Amino acid sequence: MSDFSRFSRLKSIFPIISTVSLKSLFPIACFAILFFSITSFTYKSIAEWKLAKSKNGIKVYTRSVPGYQLKEYKCEMISDASIELLTSILKDYSDHKNWGGGLSESTILNQTKDDDFHVYFRNPAPWPVSDRDIITHFQWENWSDGIVNIKMSAAPDYIAHKDGLVRITFMNGYWRLSPMADGRVLVVTSAHADPGGNIPDWLANAGVVDIPYDTMLGLKKRAALER
Repeated sequence: MSDFSRFSRLKSIFPIISTVSLKSLFPIACFAILFFSITSFTYKSIAEWKLAKSKNGIKVYTRSVPGYQLKEYKCEMISDASIELLTSILKDYSDHKNWGGGLSESTILNQTKDDDFHVYFRNPAPWPVSDRDIITHFQWENWSDGIVNIKMSAAPDYIAHKDGLVRITFMNGYWRLSPMADGRVLVVTSAHADPGGNIPDWLANAGVVDIPYDTMLGLKKRAALER
């Protein structure tokens, strides 16, 4: 039996299936095709993570983001320190300049309760590139599975711009502390930013690897000192 014959027989059995009902399904079919096409394009446009550095138990991954000069990074390690200790170190934002990678200044501008911070950071750059600064908004969340998640985003107009510095106006990322079954903690941080101004690609993307690595290594050393 041909497909046409089967369809004709089906219509005779189920009169509800008519030309009108088929036409009514057409917009739904178009929407489904469009949705899956867009979804497929979105997934294809996001590059896979590539391992850029692995040292001292710390791994840094990067990937390109369409339309941006700077790559996105993800840095992770497994820590023997408790979540409580790691939380204490990370919340002491005024001390980040002493162990965080690529920082010459870190100042808490505002704190709301114990889970919302606006922090000013200054990032020194080699001559002739201008130093960068950024105001980062940190929002702490305690998830039901014991994970501590810290959302990061740029708040460029929180304070006035400073002469001689380039303000970073776009940055989104997170820190995440996840308890493991063996009592250790998986520490992950990831971010993507636009440094603004003119920075050579090689310099900008070298910082995407070195700064998160140095920051995670600094956190590891600070936690070891305070345990």
